[in-house]
Amino acid sequence: MKPKDAVVRIENISFRDLRRQKLDMINIISKSLTKEGISTKEANSLEGILCLIDAIQDYAHDSGQLTHFQVFGKNYGIPGPRLE
Repeated sequence: MKPKDAVVRIENISFRDLRRQKLDMINIISKSLTKEGISTKEANSLEGILCLIDAIQDYAHDSGQLTHFQVFGKNYGIPGPRLE
């Protein structure tokens, strides 16, 4: 299969894991920048990956393939690390 022919199927993505990974990346970026553990360029690269995660989540929901809860969890928009 050529890369241009590759298809990512929404049903093969664990959105629960994706939510956790997204939160971990946000925390890593925040902690690293305050302790100067990573450069601004590296932080920007990580933020680019976060944007990709956002786009995947938005597509899964907006296309009607998954419900808001399935994609974002029940605590979406509520501050704190609670993930269901």
